[in-house]
Amino acid sequence: MALSSGKKSFFSDIAPTLSKKSPLNISFPERSAVSATPLSASSPVPVPKGEAKDGAIQFGGGADGRVFNIGGYPVATKGAVIGTPFAGTHTRKNWESDNAVDIGAKIGTPILATQDGTIGKVYKNQSGESALKGIQVHLSTGDNEWFYTHLSKMAKGMVAGTRVKKGQVIGYSGDANGVGHLHIGVKNGDPRDILGLR
Repeated sequence: MALSSGKKSFFSDIAPTLSKKSPLNISFPERSAVSATPLSASSPVPVPKGEAKDGAIQFGGGADGRVFNIGGYPVATKGAVIGTPFAGTHTRKNWESDNAVDIGAKIGTPILATQDGTIGKVYKNQSGESALKGIQVHLSTGDNEWFYTHLSKMAKGMVAGTRVKKGQVIGYSGDANGVGHLHIGVKNGDPRDILGLR
């Protein structure tokens, strides 16, 4: 549309509307009143709680790059943390072993899904190595993956492909190296932060 023609322009048609108090009436501050403050690279960038979806991982929740989520605690009763990521026996050069925590639990304690997801591989270690004893389970949650091991048995109906809800019982704790506990690893993020263990 040519604005130089003798006809009324589209803008002159809507000008009265813009001058009235309406949702389209937008005012801008004087340039001198605007002060731009650059964000520091170390500034925390929290995710508003209202935007968190049930079971969703919150990336960038802390200035140090830690990852947080609202995943549920994986054991039916609280237990002591007896193993931490990349320390002690958690040095096998895979995330399932190394990026994991060990949580003390009596044999037979219900083990719970940390988030909504799908049961992946389920297998019983046959190596005879005490440190690898028990049933091993992967749980895919879409944006992350969990690894549970040292389970004494699976809960009824829990097989590969089963959809589970956060907090649902997927199996029961067993032992390894003579100690009753759950070993749980996570592919992305520090399990201590994700599970609220520190």
